[in-house]
Amino acid sequence: MGTTLRKHLKPSCLHEEFEKNSLSSSSNIQESSIVSLPDGITLLWLDPCASESHSIDDKNIINYLCQLNIASIRLYDNINLCLNFLKSLLYIKKNQFSKIFLIISDVFCLEILPQLKSISIIDSIFIYSINQIKYQELIKEYESLIINICTNIDDLYNCINKQIEECDKLRLVFHFFSQEQNTTRDLTNDAASFLWFQLFQIIISNLKCTENDMNIMLNYCSKQLQENTNQIKILTEIEEFRQNYTSDNAIYWYTKETFVYRLLNRSLRTEDIEALYIFRFFIADLCRQLKFEHEKLQKKENQSSILILYRGAHISSEELNNLVETIGHLTSLNGFISTINIQSEYIICAYIKELSALPDEEEVLFNIGTVFYIEKIIFDTDEKIWNIYMKATEDGRNAAHDYIELIHQELTDTNVSIIFGQLFIQMGKYIIAQKYFLDLLEYSKDYDDNDRDLLSIRYHLALTYSYQYDLIHAENLLKEIYKYYKINDINLARIENGLGWIYHHNGELDEAMKHYQAAFNLASKQLELNHLINAQTCSLLGDCYLEKYDFDQAEIFNKKALDIERLRLPINHPRIGVTLNDIGDVYRKRKQMQIALDYYEQAESIFHQSLPKYHPYKAYCWSCMAFVYLYNEKIEQAQEYHEKALKIYRHVLPSDHINIKISEKNSQCTDFQKINDAYIKVCSQV
Repeated sequence: MGTTLRKHLKPSCLHEEFEKNSLSSSSNIQESSIVSLPDGITLLWLDPCASESHSIDDKNIINYLCQLNIASIRLYDNINLCLNFLKSLLYIKKNQFSKIFLIISDVFCLEILPQLKSISIIDSIFIYSINQIKYQELIKEYESLIINICTNIDDLYNCINKQIEECDKLRLVFHFFSQEQNTTRDLTNDAASFLWFQLFQIIISNLKCTENDMNIMLNYCSKQLQENTNQIKILTEIEEFRQNYTSDNAIYWYTKETFVYRLLNRSLRTEDIEALYIFRFFIADLCRQLKFEHEKLQKKENQSSILILYRGAHISSEELNNLVETIGHLTSLNGFISTINIQSEYIICAYIKELSALPDEEEVLFNIGTVFYIEKIIFDTDEKIWNIYMKATEDGRNAAHDYIELIHQELTDTNVSIIFGQLFIQMGKYIIAQKYFLDLLEYSKDYDDNDRDLLSIRYHLALTYSYQYDLIHAENLLKEIYKYYKINDINLARIENGLGWIYHHNGELDEAMKHYQAAFNLASKQLELNHLINAQTCSLLGDCYLEKYDFDQAEIFNKKALDIERLRLPINHPRIGVTLNDIGDVYRKRKQMQIALDYYEQAESIFHQSLPKYHPYKAYCWSCMAFVYLYNEKIEQAQEYHEKALKIYRHVLPSDHINIKISEKNSQCTDFQKINDAYIKVCSQV
């Protein structure tokens, strides 16, 4: 008779979370309801006794497995039900951070394994059998899937745990940066993410943190893990961290692979900017300790030698193609990257064996945002793997400094901390940007009121308020800082445009026009006519004339803006897309719908190439396209585009933002005469 899992543990107390969260059996799963997998490991257990009322022994075993870092466990006592579940996942897009591990009792392995060859969704298989020798040949036949044959529950636990750790280490997210892109301060989404990590590393290394920052991080971790099946262990880890952590043992805590390691790496892989900002205190300590250890390594080792470093990774075909296409350019991996047998003369990395919680591992850790030059990619026909040759370089930091200098050319005396916040705004992360500038304001409370950095912080904070339609806060801040600038300061033109935008969206068009005209006059005296500030002012004037139904003037001013932007910016720059969208609005208001749609499609194409997945520019463009489709009585297409826009608005804006309310109503509207066109557009940042 085959081995079943219930024979190896004695009864013990059950976790309450087990009943609520951890288990689904083949008797109560509705497979048709499966639409996605959670992040992390989904563990499937195929065993003939899996659904026999879940005896105490079964529950204890599952509780034991729930101590692993897994998202969920599913039980099956029927091969067909298990296969049906796996096949159902072939019809959904698998989350890149989701993994499926399958435990197979030896009773079922010979029957199910041949059928799994055509199901590519499984990441790892573990066979559970007391007769390891009998099934050893299966490892050779299914070497790409079977990890091991385990003879007892402890072996099974350890084997799965080791594979989870390997999966965590093998997950990589690449960002690419073409050196030509540093000729403009506005970037494609991938380049923006690339530079974000460079700036993040520069700023975080110099950050002064408080004990309260640690408490904020630990409270966040507790909240994130409150549904975890092994909550008691995690709470113990958090309390241990609170009592014992010091800034000089950050590497130890990172390599210990507790809640800090898991949540920080998840935030890095998913580019959860808000979470990373919450982790800033720990990241700062880790960066500083890596820098210190790197300096020790430099003194110890021969600096003329260059050693070869190794790192294994599972990457998709799409990621591989991206790497092939960017040979000769820069790439960065958004995390702390561990390698084996390494030494580097280029970049901040540190030999951490003596500091690691896993001292048996010969490991070197690269700092966050480390940049590599992609030299070549070769397929090894013998090993059946791709070898990617990359050289560590300082060019990433150089690119960040070049970007900073380009900002300085347009915004004089702007420091890197403010530029970092501008990147949040550029990426459409307005709520995070607001929190960031509020924190900067708190750190700057001892500055003089007329300090230029303090004025710039307040100006950008005002932008974040205005983009979220908090016009009162935005107006008060802009008026407050206006009085501190000299009469001929070019920053006054930016403030005038900001105030005009607020009055514009408050329905006070004449007052808005006064401020726009004042901005235009100031810029004309101080700058050349093709400066980007003038392009912004022309766009704002064009919007105002459109509100006044003066379509000819609206077209003239928007096309003036487009001429300047095409002269000063790359061809696929998002601000060109915004202006094309504005010109489309002019033709839509004239009921010249085909011309309007042509402009919208040009804008959409630029946004697709240059903006993050969720950005309000995209949402407004799709809303406008939906209006055209509805006018042409293409109701289904109109509703599709309104739904796409609504999804973005909900993702990037506060829940009570007017654009969400308007979009919700428009998505249900089937009569063009009843649409609401009162969306709040985001003012292009200068």
